[in-house]
Amino acid sequence: MACGLLATTNALAVWVDGGQWNYGVGWTGTFGYSDYLHSTRSHTATVRHGGRISKDRRGPRVWAQASLTKIPPTGLEYFYGF
Repeated sequence: MACGLLATTNALAVWVDGGQWNYGVGWTGTFGYSDYLHSTRSHTATVRHGGRISKDRRGPRVWAQASLTKIPPTGLEYFYGF
């Protein structure tokens, strides 16, 4: 299962599917990031822009962290999954 969002926000932190998902534009304004943490399941974090993809998979209790550099950081899609 994967969930995603095309966002124009700076940053969000939400609790979804039993884990914490932080995503948005990094503090320098030059990249988008997706970080997801789940305590009991293997999980993923992904950032996508067209054919460019950054994806990270981690086990329980370890942050999955993905980021993609794009200036300006517009049109990025953010995902978490299992």
